[in-house]
Amino acid sequence: MVTGRTIWATLGAITLLAVGCAPQLGTNIETNIETNIATAAWVVRDQLVEPANIAAVCDEARSAGLDRLVVQVRGRGDAYYETELAPRAQSLVEANATFDPLKKVLSSCYSQDLLAWLNVYYIWGGEESPPDPRHLANTNPEWIIHDADGVQVSEYSMEQRAKGWIEGLYADPASTGYRKKMAALVGQLAADYPVEGIHLDFVRYPGPAYGQGGLLGIRFTNRYGLDPRWLPAGFGTLDVRAWIMGEMGPDEAFVTSAKLIWASMRSEQVTKMVAGIRETLDSTRQGVELSAAIFPDSAAAFIEKGQDWVGWVEKGLVDALYPMAYFGTPERVSAQLQHVCATAKGINPELKLWAGLGAYIKEADQIGVEADAARQLGYDGICLFDAGTIRAKNGGMGSYTQQIEGERNGAAAKAHAFNGDRYNGDNLAYGFLRVAGDGFELPNDWPQRLEQRRAEFRAALGKEVPKVLGGLEALGVEVPPWRELSGVFRYVHPMDPEERKTEQFELCTEARDRIVSGEDVALVALEMSQGGTKSLGGWLGRKYLGGYGPMDDALEGLAAGGVSQVVEVSNGCWVYVVEKAGGRERVDYNDAPWQVRRRLFRGELSKEFKKRM
Repeated sequence: MVTGRTIWATLGAITLLAVGCAPQLGTNIETNIETNIATAAWVVRDQLVEPANIAAVCDEARSAGLDRLVVQVRGRGDAYYETELAPRAQSLVEANATFDPLKKVLSSCYSQDLLAWLNVYYIWGGEESPPDPRHLANTNPEWIIHDADGVQVSEYSMEQRAKGWIEGLYADPASTGYRKKMAALVGQLAADYPVEGIHLDFVRYPGPAYGQGGLLGIRFTNRYGLDPRWLPAGFGTLDVRAWIMGEMGPDEAFVTSAKLIWASMRSEQVTKMVAGIRETLDSTRQGVELSAAIFPDSAAAFIEKGQDWVGWVEKGLVDALYPMAYFGTPERVSAQLQHVCATAKGINPELKLWAGLGAYIKEADQIGVEADAARQLGYDGICLFDAGTIRAKNGGMGSYTQQIEGERNGAAAKAHAFNGDRYNGDNLAYGFLRVAGDGFELPNDWPQRLEQRRAEFRAALGKEVPKVLGGLEALGVEVPPWRELSGVFRYVHPMDPEERKTEQFELCTEARDRIVSGEDVALVALEMSQGGTKSLGGWLGRKYLGGYGPMDDALEGLAAGGVSQVVEVSNGCWVYVVEKAGGRERVDYNDAPWQVRRRLFRGELSKEFKKRM
């Protein structure tokens, strides 16, 4: 039993010494193994439209000394190679019908390892429907994911996409038909083309607020008698810490238990896709490397994206991981890479790790600093995003590889691994342990506390929840106060240094001062916001209030035209502008939006629990 420490912090302490995951940037290390670090780049599909451009990419990669290219052959549910299982990419419609981009890459880039890069669940980004009738969005619309309100994302406007932080159409990870289709497609690709590996991207949900209204939501409802659309989408490690410590009220603890179970069920769907592809590759052509681009923060990846890369490593489903540490300071990048190394190498010391660095938004000298951190941590390689953007910069690919050149130090040895895989099938325990892996302190008796939370959840499913659900439709619904908002957002990552956090909050304050002084919020948002709606003038739409967080507290006393103070949230800061205000009207239950129904459910559940006291 792990006592008085965090599960993954304990693992990390072991693996830092055992597998060469050295201390973070700026720490002196002494080791005795010296070797060059490999370099690679992602090649986005826009570089594959012309044969001459493919040849130029390959020539420059060879001249720059790149060891590997990760080439995008499936971007939006389409194909940049010959197959009957996906439509030819729209950008190739005017190209010669005999032109096969992947075949051209294989013949031109003969000196690099080549991986075929496929976007898995992200299948379309255009405002209009795919023009090719063979596109799966047209042939199998039932495979498209639904949001937390039960709306299929194919019905979204561009404004709804921005507000929902979703790039476009996604396939539903719970769709078994789509899983079979994708596995067959990968198998055919590996059989027909001599690529060294298959690289998966967008192998995840688009965000926490997706899936409840679809296939998996029905399964959850059938199993627990509770529609997951009643559950708020977001939660984090602090919530789970309060939950395990018994510091929540019974209604909040019940909701947190349900959300942990829901998060586990979502991640299971994505893992089934990875497992199906792994099985297909093993039966099609032995030795093909399977890798994936991942979000480096394991708990956030699990909660928000259903991307349980820790579980993939435990199950032996992947040969390599590419953590996408694109953003922020070198300190943040180093901390993220260290977390992935300590976690993944502790489970499988033979796993290959490639540090994904954001060369498209950073200059070569900064990438050189981040690459040095990866080298010190014992990473196998650096992969730059992306080749096309780098080519257009002064000095091209070579300016980046020159900064990365150097020698890597690290030592590898057998490490002890925490076997979270033994909790498969127990969604509550699995979800808790995945989130607990992000570094908070656990009490000595956490297993007993976990069982207590489980018993409380089961008791509520048998008593309070049926009473609440049975009475909701009979209630007359008073719509809570609402505000229609615009806003400016600045992002802060938990691993950012203090000076970066201070800088972001100062920028939020500057944005507020400009708005209060009379500047148009739309123009300020366009210039300063990092939110998904910046291109829409910072428009956020209607939010219902109810005392469930810092936003509600900040907006409670504001009327139309009001500007909030800078509001600190878990991932940054907001400044809100109230465009309209209203609420308190009565509507029929079935006419109430899901935002209102969720708050109603939570309020009635709290009342029911109080009857116990």
